[in-house]
Amino acid sequence: MAAPKCSEEEFMQIWRSLRKASAVAKHLDTDVRGVQKRRRYLEKKYGVFLDADDHRARQDNVIGLGGFRAEETKIKGTVIVFSDAHYWPGEPSVAHKALLSLGKEMKPTMIIANGDLMDGARLCRQDPIGWQKSGSPTVKEEIEALQERMHEVALAVGKNCKRRRTIGNHDIRLERMLAMKAPDIEGLPHTRLSDFLPEWEESWSVMVNDNTQIKHRFRNGVHATWNNTLHSGRNIVTGHLHRLQATILSDYGGPRWGIDTGTLAEVGPQNAAFQYDEDNPRNWASGFAVLTFGKQGQMLHPEFCVVLAGTAYFRGKAV
Repeated sequence: MAAPKCSEEEFMQIWRSLRKASAVAKHLDTDVRGVQKRRRYLEKKYGVFLDADDHRARQDNVIGLGGFRAEETKIKGTVIVFSDAHYWPGEPSVAHKALLSLGKEMKPTMIIANGDLMDGARLCRQDPIGWQKSGSPTVKEEIEALQERMHEVALAVGKNCKRRRTIGNHDIRLERMLAMKAPDIEGLPHTRLSDFLPEWEESWSVMVNDNTQIKHRFRNGVHATWNNTLHSGRNIVTGHLHRLQATILSDYGGPRWGIDTGTLAEVGPQNAAFQYDEDNPRNWASGFAVLTFGKQGQMLHPEFCVVLAGTAYFRGKAV
């Protein structure tokens, strides 16, 4: 079908009136995909958020479960997964710069931001450490930094790369605070983190080819990657713990992987966002995962880009 034949202003008025992609498509005698494409274009162009009654409508080309799970069933080639960026204003991390470089070079099929992109330092429910909150960025400053960095990633991987974002426990701090302290503003623009990141499709998890579950967190502890794949029965890719590692488990069903994707943030004492650990040694690693899915949709041996002594390395070469 042809693209909707109306002005940009008319399209936005129609959307705000009907608030559903299928209803807008019927009104304009066009297809749902064309409506969603124009919706995202106008959101980006004018910096607005065109809200929907059915949030599954944002999952174009994805089988959505009410925003809980996105299912990608025909993924082949490279998928980059990064997590725990905890973006603050200022100079981007070494891992972030490496992500941009490899994103441009590898041209991935899909990239997934696997939770905790926002830190939410001033939204934390815990008491501040001394005067820590007076030195941490405001919510506005964090969101502006987050938008800038995520837009850089979107540009690096290109328009043909699928962009997905899972929800982390830090990401939910904004909505939790608003829901607790100002419940009557529910549904207004810019009351959800997704309102500020229209280039990225949001869900709690992403299931790839029905064999690899990607979500922010599952089990904890030193054996988390083993327990994650043991109890999920699939390859499973998580963040949250800031560790960069992979554990293989083989049984009669064949091999499967539990993968932690590290943190995109700096892990040294210079990172003020992590003052809460009192400069203790961290079993963390800065970097991200590079996954490859074969012709049959199976996940092959996982790879990592890791930061060591201030330099990012991938496949033995500095990035």
